[in-house]
Amino acid sequence: FTYQEHGLGGLDLEANGLGINNLIYASIVLSRKKNEEHFRFFLIEEPEAHLHPQMLRTFFGKLNRIESHQVFVSSHSSMITAEVDITKITLMKRFDGGVPKVTHLNDVYGKDEMKAHRTYLHKFLDSTRSQLLFARSVIFVEGISEALLISKFAELMGKSLQDAGIEIVILGAKGGFDHFAPLFQDDPEWKCAFITDDDSAPEDIATKERSLPEETITSPRTYAGVGTFEYELLRTADKADKSDVPISKKRVEKLQTAFLNATPKGSKTF
Repeated sequence: FTYQEHGLGGLDLEANGLGINNLIYASIVLSRKKNEEHFRFFLIEEPEAHLHPQMLRTFFGKLNRIESHQVFVSSHSSMITAEVDITKITLMKRFDGGVPKVTHLNDVYGKDEMKAHRTYLHKFLDSTRSQLLFARSVIFVEGISEALLISKFAELMGKSLQDAGIEIVILGAKGGFDHFAPLFQDDPEWKCAFITDDDSAPEDIATKERSLPEETITSPRTYAGVGTFEYELLRTADKADKSDVPISKKRVEKLQTAFLNATPKGSKTF
């Protein structure tokens, strides 16, 4: 018995890796699915073990087409969650040694009025962004600038977002926040924050003191900065300028120069 994918001559079965042998075994079991008295449930534990991403995607695509009986897959792979319909995902989480909590995403997104959210998430949740489903907490931001700087700010505070299991997700637009809010509303232990701009007009920004909400214990929380993220940074540096003029003034000048170089001509923001 040889497995032909290894080449024209094939290799003996004993020369295969564990991943290939698991696929062969699964294909043999699945080939018997026509017998209605057996294999009403097909249970697979972590199929990502010993399979490279492309092979895993192909295998899971085959599983998705099985209609003769139910298939249950336990996994820690964002590659799999990116391929499956979000209403077929069940999350199991344990926080601080407590009792595991089960969340059926069909209960969250399965209703007819959630169709727009389902469509968005199906397009958005690729193998990278799906990692938020495995995170202990999630921070949603609009762009790459916020994502990079928030990680750096945490580092300067002596904190590690990665060690804390906090995932930063870049949405690319403010409108994406609404699609994720239902995911966190019924789970007070699964923390989530949305960090965005309030997009004030340039002439209104100067009169605003703050847009951040008061501290609450609810999740998700939405934090809207005054104007834009870049303006908020510059204004913070400008306030610090009053306490330490020589150092902070240089900081303001560097920020302002960088923003001016990146700002289209004719803009009234700066």
